[in-house]
Amino acid sequence: MSDFSIYMEKQEITLRWKAEVENAAARCELAQRDERAAMIISQPDPVESLGLDRERLRLVLRFLAHGDKARLEREHHELKVMEAN
Repeated sequence: MSDFSIYMEKQEITLRWKAEVENAAARCELAQRDERAAMIISQPDPVESLGLDRERLRLVLRFLAHGDKARLEREHHELKVMEAN
């Protein structure tokens, strides 16, 4: 194997590791977002002191995670139906 071939191989390995780091960083950010959402939902004082409905807050936080407007509308409708009963 030539010196240039070795260099190209090492460069490829470096690029794969950089991609792994970027992937791990993105997954970490998502996990932190989910952790913060769970922390907000779990705390009675901030939710109650702001006059927020816990289930509606949970609905909004889930929407921030999935981003599906149709699902948000469907879940909101289901929540209103449950509250009416």
